[in-house]
Amino acid sequence: MTTELAVLSGNAGAGSALISSEQFSQVVKFLASGRVDFAAVTQAELERLAVDFMEAAKRDTFNRKVMAARVDLPSEIDAFLARYESKHTRRSYRKALADFSEWLAFKGLSVAELTPAGADDYMLALRASGKDADSTRQRIAVVSSFLSFMERRLDGFKNPMRGSRARPKPTWKTAQIPSAAEMDAILAGCQDPLLRLAVLFMAQMGFRIGGLAEVEILKDRRARTITKGCTFTTPDPLPASIEAALAESGLDQRHPFGKYASENITTLLTMRFNRLIARLHSAGTISARFSPHDLRHFFTEQNQEEGIVSLQRKLGHSTIGITQHYLRNQFSAE
Repeated sequence: MTTELAVLSGNAGAGSALISSEQFSQVVKFLASGRVDFAAVTQAELERLAVDFMEAAKRDTFNRKVMAARVDLPSEIDAFLARYESKHTRRSYRKALADFSEWLAFKGLSVAELTPAGADDYMLALRASGKDADSTRQRIAVVSSFLSFMERRLDGFKNPMRGSRARPKPTWKTAQIPSAAEMDAILAGCQDPLLRLAVLFMAQMGFRIGGLAEVEILKDRRARTITKGCTFTTPDPLPASIEAALAESGLDQRHPFGKYASENITTLLTMRFNRLIARLHSAGTISARFSPHDLRHFFTEQNQEEGIVSLQRKLGHSTIGITQHYLRNQFSAE
């Protein structure tokens, strides 16, 4: 047997123990590299390697079965979701993980038995379901985050999604952003004080619509909320336009959207906004059927001269790269 292969397999000397799972992986990679002179390997050595490989594979399968028997998936999902403060984030993530759990059950697998090949199958199945690439990527990100969480809960378990190329590529289409005149028309069409205040928070402070339910106005007139599972406080106080709309709205001055939380304020506001946009678009007042999230992009574009670091702070982005994505219209124009 070649010296390198013998060292990797741990069989340089007679009577050595069966190879470990780590050695098994190393030997497989070495054999696949094309560097092995098989003419120098005897039949007896090949047979010994084959036996060791089979034992390592059985051991790996046994370990996965043991891990699978220890996993209470619903309880693990509850523990994972408990780390997030926002009930809206928990609801969204629970839906993604429920779909993942259904897929595992359909395949007859425990989460501990999921291999990289199985993870690829799941991602490819999501891609084939007809959802857009960004929605699919978001769902995969939730599941992958959960699997990374499980790494710390199960000895020997590794996130099988890590390093996969089965994720769809993000769509970097030019964003549809209202012009300043269109934004004025949208605000003029907001006869509902609740919707008007929501539009102002999104267009003039860059709030996500999903972050409005938890908005709290602080004593220093800054706003605090929970968005995507994290607490975010605006670096600047409320602008005069929002202060005026809040005073005229008749809503709670500290938690303006709070009393609607039980009605799922995000769904309620989205429906009202979409109805307004459809009416304005049909009348030819605006050029596109803008989404609530397009108003966050409007805020970004209107304030781009402040610099990307300032925008990152105001939008609550974790990285500069995300803020750059929001400015893709500017970059594509250049």
